[in-house]
Amino acid sequence: MTPPTPLPCESAKAFHAFTIYLEQGQKRSRARVGKTLGVSRQNIDKWADRFHWSERVKAALIADTERAARADEIAKLNVAEERERLALRHTEQKLRASERLFKRAHEVLRSSTKGTRPHDSARMFVVAALLGDQALGVSGSDFGLRPTFQPVVHVTLHRDAMSDEAQRHQEEFFAKHPELVRPKNGLGLEDGNGATGRASD
Repeated sequence: MTPPTPLPCESAKAFHAFTIYLEQGQKRSRARVGKTLGVSRQNIDKWADRFHWSERVKAALIADTERAARADEIAKLNVAEERERLALRHTEQKLRASERLFKRAHEVLRSSTKGTRPHDSARMFVVAALLGDQALGVSGSDFGLRPTFQPVVHVTLHRDAMSDEAQRHQEEFFAKHPELVRPKNGLGLEDGNGATGRASD
């Protein structure tokens, strides 16, 4: 409770009696104040009437209620600001992740990145689109992490002089090292015996 201040012409003893009365809480008793201080009830009543104890108690209670309401409002505002800050950071992280996934998906489609396959790119596009949509608050994607149908992505591979040269070096390397297993990176076609051949132009 807000500490009270003495009124003009209020003696230190009378003010002390009022502070005791105020601190008693809802079960305030002038008689108990007099007993605590060793002052007659008559004198306590005189101080209470002269220095407006009832009005001052009401004013103190109102001030405490207003202060508590302001403190609660500030606390809620702080929580809301922190949540907004975290939400903004989370949104920015989603956008950055979406951009990186889109970039990576395009890289997989453009080149034969070791250990990746065309359907890896499709998954990246799905997740990137979902993250971007969530961050921007839109619902543009008809598919998500749990699509109702399997997305189909057709990838057409075209060979050129550089890819033919790379294929030739690869075949020479594995011919010299038959103990190694040739990786399947999606750029070759398997024959009926499981051997990998060159993709047709």
